[in-house]
Amino acid sequence: MERKKSNRHALLYRNVKGKIIPLDDVNLDILKSMLKDATVSDSALATKLHLALANIKRRRRLVEANFASRNYLLDISKLGWRIGDIQVDVGKGKSEELAEQIFAMYPNILEISLRVNSTATVSARVFYRDNNELFIIIDKIKRLPFVRDVAFSEIVKMVRSRSIGTMKDIFPKRAERAKVIKAKKIRHRNAAR
Repeated sequence: MERKKSNRHALLYRNVKGKIIPLDDVNLDILKSMLKDATVSDSALATKLHLALANIKRRRRLVEANFASRNYLLDISKLGWRIGDIQVDVGKGKSEELAEQIFAMYPNILEISLRVNSTATVSARVFYRDNNELFIIIDKIKRLPFVRDVAFSEIVKMVRSRSIGTMKDIFPKRAERAKVIKAKKIRHRNAAR
């Protein structure tokens, strides 16, 4: 059994607390496995990556604490609910305040975001049972101060989703990573002179 070696050319990320976290090939493989199956066991990872169980547990805690979170996603449409997006055009720079107000008003808003390069600066993803419930939500939003216009679109079919992102697009390839690290070392050496 060949043991998987950690690559010296790890990407270094600074977490929200300012601590530098290495994301080497082993950590990337753990993250990829977790994204494919969030319930993958530590022992299965240890077998797959040819590493000691204690090493996998330590690395997995590091990955979970800094790069991933384990959540269940509820498929609302299977419960008979419909899903749509409400776009709100807001005036006078009050978008964030209004977004917070709308989110607090309705427990059936899944997410709310601010947009740029759009006439609708606030977008809310909402679930509802029927058109009457949707009408009530939109009508109440239209009555809020600073709302200029409200538009709506329903999600009739989700074709594909990349909510977790693709690993190949998020992280550079090993060769590119080595070039980035080498360039950083050269810049650091030159700055020290």
